[in-house]
Amino acid sequence: MNIRTKRTKTASLLWAALALAALLVLAIAPGTVAAQAGAVAMTNSSPVGILSTGLTHNCALKPDGSVYCWGSDLDGESTAQSGPFIQVGAGYSHTCGLKPDGSVDCWGWDGYGQATDQPGPFTQISAGENYSCGLKPDGSVDCWGTNGAEQAADQPGPFIQLSAATYHTCGLRPDGSIDCWGDNYYGQSDHQSGPFTQVSAGHAHTCGLKPDGSVDCWGNNMTGGSNDQPGPFTQISAGYGHTCGLKPDGAIDCWGWEGFGPAEDQPGPFTQVSAATFHTCGLKRDGSVDCWGETQGWGELADQPGPFGPYVPPYAFTGFFSPVDNLPTLNTVKAGQSIPVKFSLGGDQGLDILAAGYPKAQQMACDTGAPGDAIEETVTSGTSGLQYDAATDTYTYIWKTQKSWARTCRQLVVRLADGTEHIASFQFK
Repeated sequence: MNIRTKRTKTASLLWAALALAALLVLAIAPGTVAAQAGAVAMTNSSPVGILSTGLTHNCALKPDGSVYCWGSDLDGESTAQSGPFIQVGAGYSHTCGLKPDGSVDCWGWDGYGQATDQPGPFTQISAGENYSCGLKPDGSVDCWGTNGAEQAADQPGPFIQLSAATYHTCGLRPDGSIDCWGDNYYGQSDHQSGPFTQVSAGHAHTCGLKPDGSVDCWGNNMTGGSNDQPGPFTQISAGYGHTCGLKPDGAIDCWGWEGFGPAEDQPGPFTQVSAATFHTCGLKRDGSVDCWGETQGWGELADQPGPFGPYVPPYAFTGFFSPVDNLPTLNTVKAGQSIPVKFSLGGDQGLDILAAGYPKAQQMACDTGAPGDAIEETVTSGTSGLQYDAATDTYTYIWKTQKSWARTCRQLVVRLADGTEHIASFQFK
């Protein structure tokens, strides 16, 4: 952390600072910007943007566009935000979210202006230690916050991806090369010709993901965090003294400093990894988050059930179409027949519009409509029974009912990927 009177995390980090003493000697050289007294690094280097790890807090994006954070909230950096956002970036004691219109809202400590809202528009954001950067539609980079090492200097670009760290920032160019700016004591900001498909800036090292899934790293390598890796990986994230990569099977492999366990491999399956200073977190395929490493006592290692995932804008659902009548009408049908359930979402939204495991059916009382037994999946849940007709702007889901449902009533529950539920009631004869 930078030198400032801060009652917040200072006390709880004293013991961690002592434990890190050997690592700091290796990673911070006298005379560099990074050698400022009390410097503690964090990084936010994942381009995926659903999960982001800070120093002692983490944040993740929910499908409704809200942001949920856990860990330290002494500066308001973990305060929940309703959004909607399409990406989140966690800094040292601040957090920023990218909104659908390209503007940026930030919250938390704003001592250097790093948490100041920005009009944009931006297409990607990355929160560094005490600064933040945004990638603009023309490929240029605007940054705000502390700029002692020129890490927050605006750049003309063009770039297609951005990664802000502690005292340096890197951008991936359209030709696959990587340019960095800011502190370069260890060569972490050296130009790399590539080609690469992703860049991730750590505290004093940088890594690039190559088209074949291998990883090249440069900069400080006293702890092995900059060792090249054969992979293959689909995404990488560079932390303080370690780096992690996501493998095609969803497992996470990490290398470098293992003092508190942040570089422990994880079987997964995961869809994103985000490496910080003392810990690492991974987004699992079911939308939950697992974290590992060393806690600083703020609850940042607490696993989260989620679900977390990309923002899904609300669909323009206008009701069910014939032959299905909407509530409160009780549809009367023959048990065992296939029922075409039709609706519109205001255009072609693709076939991934249904929430996992839906539609579902639930028995109900025919006279009162009160739900009965536990809800159950339909025979053709998911996209297997779903079609879209562009000519009529109509989705059709073929619901295969069962003959055993005769003389019963059931609700068909259609939950969409935007989290909304739509119900129709049926009496089977």
